[in-house]
Amino acid sequence: MKTYFDIEKDVLSLVNENENYVIVKDGKAIKQNIVEGEIEIQLVDNYDISDICDRKHTDEENEIITNSRFTTLVNIYKSSDLKVIRINDEKKTSSILFNVSRKVETNITYIYFNVDTNTKALVEVICEKSSKLNYTTVQGVYQGFSEKLNIYVAGKCELNINTLALNNDVVDNSTKIYLNSTNSIVKVNNSIINNTGKCQNYNFDVYHWNQDTTSELINYAICKNSSILNINSNGIIKNGCARSNIQQKSKGIILDLNSAISANPLLQIDEFDVVANHGASIGAIDDEDLYYLMSRGLTREDSEQLIVTGLMNPIINEIKDEKIKQYVINLIKEKI
Repeated sequence: MKTYFDIEKDVLSLVNENENYVIVKDGKAIKQNIVEGEIEIQLVDNYDISDICDRKHTDEENEIITNSRFTTLVNIYKSSDLKVIRINDEKKTSSILFNVSRKVETNITYIYFNVDTNTKALVEVICEKSSKLNYTTVQGVYQGFSEKLNIYVAGKCELNINTLALNNDVVDNSTKIYLNSTNSIVKVNNSIINNTGKCQNYNFDVYHWNQDTTSELINYAICKNSSILNINSNGIIKNGCARSNIQQKSKGIILDLNSAISANPLLQIDEFDVVANHGASIGAIDDEDLYYLMSRGLTREDSEQLIVTGLMNPIINEIKDEKIKQYVINLIKEKI
């Protein structure tokens, strides 16, 4: 397992001296550059979310919190950008909570960098009223990986969630978004590539727990090298949550005869006055598209890479930071 000093130069190449960033190891910030008054980082024994979020942690979440020994609490008080880079954790578990204050607009980029230990992570985000959040996570874990991402949304919030999953072993990840108050909007883009020859599971749930809430969930998936990819997307509207709007779409491309993608978009609706749509399409790359590109001088491998990269463009285009964008592009090239 590489130490921080082995990869320090590569890690620091992703940040600038004049921006907010935190480098996390064993759940602790081992290096940070934050503006006092904008962002505050604390270590807490536990953080009871039940009063704020109207739910209790599951047994599996409590197990992660207990084994992590503490939770890293990141309070964001003013509009700002923040990069969080998680490197190898000897503890193998971590718990981190972001609290975005009222009327704050923030961009959080969370990167699992060169992590080659079996990893269990609990990441939670609380968005207070009228806040705006762009949350981008890049996952490149080299051994078994399990992340529980929970996002709790107050009223009049706007969220843009982007996940790029390029994990290199078995995966069991879960994302749950709770729209707790009216006039909240969330857009989620997930891009997943599995070329490990193993099974990876991704579950995405959006809970509409109040009226006039809107969610859009889009999954793009690539599978090759005899791999299996399971994607479950659930949209839940409970009774009384009128004028809620759910849009779900999953698109998968299989690059060999021995891989498989299972995309299961589900709607659980207990209210009449709503709008809800879902759909999924899975298949190989269109032969006509390949023929067109190859007729222009590209090899079949280069043509496939160009098409697959195009499918990843929705998340690439959402990344404004040029250092992170180039880092992501290089990761994608390695996978395909």
